[in-house]
Amino acid sequence: MEEEVLRRHREETKELRARLLAVRKAAKGDKKEKKRALAEIEKLENEMKERHERELEQLKENDDSGEKTLAQPPKQSRAQRRKERKLGEAKEREDRVLAEEEEDRKTSQRHLEREKLKELLSKENMTIHDIAPDGDCLYSAISHQLSHEKMTYSAKELRSLAADEILANPDTYVPFLIDHESGHGPQDIREYCTQIKETSSWGGQVEIQALCARLNCAVRVYQAEDNQPLLFGSGSKTLHLVYHRHEYGLGEHYNSVTVQNK
Repeated sequence: MEEEVLRRHREETKELRARLLAVRKAAKGDKKEKKRALAEIEKLENEMKERHERELEQLKENDDSGEKTLAQPPKQSRAQRRKERKLGEAKEREDRVLAEEEEDRKTSQRHLEREKLKELLSKENMTIHDIAPDGDCLYSAISHQLSHEKMTYSAKELRSLAADEILANPDTYVPFLIDHESGHGPQDIREYCTQIKETSSWGGQVEIQALCARLNCAVRVYQAEDNQPLLFGSGSKTLHLVYHRHEYGLGEHYNSVTVQNK
């Protein structure tokens, strides 16, 4: 009897975890919906744990008294079971519709952004060269661009160059690291530069500007919101990057470009 109860508990726990994974996937990108769904799952999990504990305690009491049957919950009427089933089905339909709408919205944003970028690049005989979304995307994209100039730099080496430039000229870069909403910037510029060097922290416009200074180059960044690319720095060579807002669920992303054969 105890083994049967424990097996049922394991199956119920496995089913709830599968539900949790499905909720996280369905609510990806929608923080409000994800928070609501996770709160509901947490409530169900707590209720399940309490019920499991009660059942095990009841089983122990029955074993101690020589009884071999587990107290069963009150039997529901057919009407109650039908009502609960309908409510459950309606909730599943609602969750499925919300998840599909969210997925469609994000897919649409990604598609429209990429099509706009392809249009902008085609005017200059270029196409998108995809870079892995691993936190090093900016540095990997610049590394790819430098390879066209017969210059070999790894993402790690470019991180070091950017950090060294910012640390050497803090007055130039710190003002651009201040958050406009909170008014706060990094408390320790050395710590900020250490993060650039030693972690997979995402790079942005400040790091682009720093690399322009160190590499004596200009960088043009294409984005769907503007018909003209953003221009950073100046120098003997010009690198080309593509900026995506909606390419991946984790946030912003940089790609490189390649010149199309005429």
